[in-house]
Amino acid sequence: MTVVLYQFMVSHYCERSRWTLDFKQVPYHLVNWIPGPHIKQARGLGFNRSQVPILDYQGQRMQGSDVVARFLEERHPERPLWLDSEAGRAEINTWQKRIDEEIGVPLRALIYGDLMKHRNTVIDLWCQEKGLGSRMLCHLLYGTLKKKLVYYCRLAPEFRADHVEKLARGLDELDEAYGERAFLVGDRFTFADLSAAALAAPLIMPSEHQVNWPAKLPQSFEELRASHAQRPTFQRVLELYREFRLPTMAGKNA
Repeated sequence: MTVVLYQFMVSHYCERSRWTLDFKQVPYHLVNWIPGPHIKQARGLGFNRSQVPILDYQGQRMQGSDVVARFLEERHPERPLWLDSEAGRAEINTWQKRIDEEIGVPLRALIYGDLMKHRNTVIDLWCQEKGLGSRMLCHLLYGTLKKKLVYYCRLAPEFRADHVEKLARGLDELDEAYGERAFLVGDRFTFADLSAAALAAPLIMPSEHQVNWPAKLPQSFEELRASHAQRPTFQRVLELYREFRLPTMAGKNA
């Protein structure tokens, strides 16, 4: 029986699941999907929602990077990402939900809001490690996918200021925490830190991150990155990637 992670390579939520699997040293196979056709593929695995990542762990399937992490914590407790105490676990869960809402969601909207004007760049990101057929399909579907993303992720220009403000608020909270201590909860690396680093990675772009970001980004996104570059969180995420982002277990006798 095998372990398979179905994902979008560019997704920072999928990066959270990749990192969890790698940190737990669980061998697995990666299956990279592209937006659009993934809806039917997710249904084929038994899910009504098209959310990624989806993990198939030896026939047991689950959806969502937080669900994947909690399952792996239970199945592979030897490299813990939660604390033993009930209070510590609750605090980690609180941080995770806050990071999802204040970092993950607005940063996704800001990335796509700035990049969707650059068709080839977006398709390069969607089709990392995919072949020509996938690229052609993305070109054919691009108009439809763009409309759906604009609607579901609130990418219209009038929403940008809200996303910028929410992201700044989330980073302020992380700055305050990391300014006082090395880890968000307790005295060791937990799922709270992993979530902060993985979901902020598209803004910070650590060298250990597996996404092939374009050498030239839209000016508006470069300005956003520059406006946050001196934050303590920026430096702390780079450190967390260097110290805790272990080599990938994907394809290693999974």
